[in-house]
Amino acid sequence: MRGKKHKQSTIDKMSKTRKRLHEEGKSYTQKTRDKISQAFEGKTYLEILGSQEKVNSRKEKLRLQLSLQNNNFKTHDTTCEIKIENILKDLEFDYIKQVWWLNGFPDFMLNDYKVLIFADGDYWHCNPNRYKKDYFHKGKQKYAKDLWERDKKVTKSLEKKGYTVLRFWETDICNNIKTIINELKNIKEIYGKQKNNLLLSKM
Repeated sequence: MRGKKHKQSTIDKMSKTRKRLHEEGKSYTQKTRDKISQAFEGKTYLEILGSQEKVNSRKEKLRLQLSLQNNNFKTHDTTCEIKIENILKDLEFDYIKQVWWLNGFPDFMLNDYKVLIFADGDYWHCNPNRYKKDYFHKGKQKYAKDLWERDKKVTKSLEKKGYTVLRFWETDICNNIKTIINELKNIKEIYGKQKNNLLLSKM
């Protein structure tokens, strides 16, 4: 079941709350974060804010506010994310960055396609081509096999919500960028055909 559409007054109230919590050095409780996630579940950014104009004016501002409010939220883009974003721009995708309300914090959402993209760092996600399953990640305090299982669960939970999930390894982003470009081109072509078929069926 999809969350209800928030009124502008509610969105403004949430924004003020985030700002107040940041100024006080506090953050949302996990219970509140879960409620927000549930309310936004299955929605694109356009559906959440109500108009493309609001999307254009608020999405970067919202990302910055959340970056400041949540110290686990990145305040800068990684090299991999920058490369992926450049591809999205070249292919003229409508996208947003740092999808904070969804499980796993996807790096990108393609608005018109319900596609989520993760740019997984080889070290932080323990690329299995470089790390054995019993490798202990000191930064995460977890074994590689546990990180793989976590990412697998995140992917499955998002797919159950109707999203297509793409995960690209840092190694591939740096060395096999043409493969990633072709995969994203295929996404655009497939969804474009589905959209055209839907329009034709309504004629």
